[in-house]
Amino acid sequence: MNRRVHVPVVLAVVLLAALGACRSDPTPVPRPAEATKQGSGQERHDLAPLTRRFPRLGDPLGATWYSGTLGGDRAPGPSTYWIDAVVELEPATAAALQREHAPAAAQEPPDVVDELRPDLSASGLLASSSLSSAFSTPGFSARVWLDPSGHRLVLSARGQGD
Repeated sequence: MNRRVHVPVVLAVVLLAALGACRSDPTPVPRPAEATKQGSGQERHDLAPLTRRFPRLGDPLGATWYSGTLGGDRAPGPSTYWIDAVVELEPATAAALQREHAPAAAQEPPDVVDELRPDLSASGLLASSSLSSAFSTPGFSARVWLDPSGHRLVLSARGQGD
């Protein structure tokens, strides 16, 4: 092999190895799923923003919800929004969702803001990928749980605002 070609290749490999070894920050970069929920902390009860974005809620009887953005204000670009809600459904809507999506005992609790945790069922929640998909809309991905002891739905959604 020609020595002129071989030396630059070896130097490039050594330089890349040295740069990799010099990394001084071993802390992993947080993934978007681990981003911190930022918000005003304002408890909301208005239904129109929820029913407009998630029409499968039907005509809910009431809701308690919070919203905000993920991460901090330091990163430029579009924001990712979050919505956490506990919604009281009409009994017929709750029954139809349970019948259509056959949720089973949830394997993990909802990742909602602390202020909503007292509203979660102590007896466990029901979930299914079909149920969550039914509430996911263009621009928003939702995870949904049903309370088997009542007509309540827990929603945790993330997406781009409109």
